[in-house]
Amino acid sequence: MTLGNLQMDDLGNFEDAKRSYEAGLEIEPQHAFLMANMAFCLALFDTDTAAATKHALAALDNPAISVAGKLLLTALPCFWSHPNAWMESWGMIKAAVQSGDTELYSNYLDDLQRLLSWLVRQGQGAMLLQEMHAAKFHDEQAPLYHAVKTAVDGEDHLLTINPETRAPAQRIYTGLERMIRLHAPKPSPGKDAMAG
Repeated sequence: MTLGNLQMDDLGNFEDAKRSYEAGLEIEPQHAFLMANMAFCLALFDTDTAAATKHALAALDNPAISVAGKLLLTALPCFWSHPNAWMESWGMIKAAVQSGDTELYSNYLDDLQRLLSWLVRQGQGAMLLQEMHAAKFHDEQAPLYHAVKTAVDGEDHLLTINPETRAPAQRIYTGLERMIRLHAPKPSPGKDAMAG
């Protein structure tokens, strides 16, 4: 599982990550976190919506996944297919953050970062900040709010917040920014490149 997470979150190679999760699931087919990570990999970086949903539902059925983890799983885009699906995903993310689950930042930070980076890559960064502000995250979840604001507005934002908030915001932002950068759509080659 650790190898798959490294491949997906640190190296940006979801195909290798998928193979690693598949190998793990062959050994431990009911491993809750392997199923959940496979669901994230398939839902955010592949087009196999049916497989993503299957793995997510299996993980949701497993008592090893806590409340925040289950809410983040239900935020996956494989569960939402209408044009404003990002709002449904945001609603589940907000519920996870507000759930009071003490495991959110220890066991599910990577899931949270994956979903937030996906929303930013969908072009919803400004809307996400508005929604977070409306939910009072700037007061009640300040490190998370400022991490997302930094990812959307630029790293200089970190310098504008107090040091007590800056350190945890920096930790969240570092993973978030890496995922946004690694998984940003690759520009297609221009005519000149194709002609050469």
